[in-house]
Amino acid sequence: MKFNSLRAYFYKLHNLLYLALLPPLLIFTYLYLENYASIVKVIVLSPMLSLAIMSFLLLIFIAQWIRRKRLINIRILVSLNDRLEQYASMLILQFFILCAASYVLVLAFYLMKDQLFIALFGTQLVFYSVFWPTPRKVCHDLKLKKDERNVVLNKIDLKA
Repeated sequence: MKFNSLRAYFYKLHNLLYLALLPPLLIFTYLYLENYASIVKVIVLSPMLSLAIMSFLLLIFIAQWIRRKRLINIRILVSLNDRLEQYASMLILQFFILCAASYVLVLAFYLMKDQLFIALFGTQLVFYSVFWPTPRKVCHDLKLKKDERNVVLNKIDLKA
């Protein structure tokens, strides 16, 4: 992801992540409203329900594992530009994996109409907000030094 300034960096990153989050949210909302009257509470865990939950949790685990491994490598880079570009690509990959987990929930909700998936989808939205990139979060994740932290927090233009 190429950027000219930190404002452009966060603007492009946020727009891309919003686009990734929009389809599962719209599909889930549509399915919820379409099937609202027919939702019944399921007490017994069926094999399909277990498979859906395990797939969801596995995808979240994979996203976190990739994030942790890539952050270690990103922190080693010398240039702030390089670290920000690698951080953006890592974050985009993480969000696309989280979106895949959202699609698992959407499909499971469509097939089983279980209220558990409503709660899990709400939890998934909390995951998105926890990992949403803000200047402060970028500084924390990359463990920036004081001068680099000031550049990112104040969105000062970077010299290439």
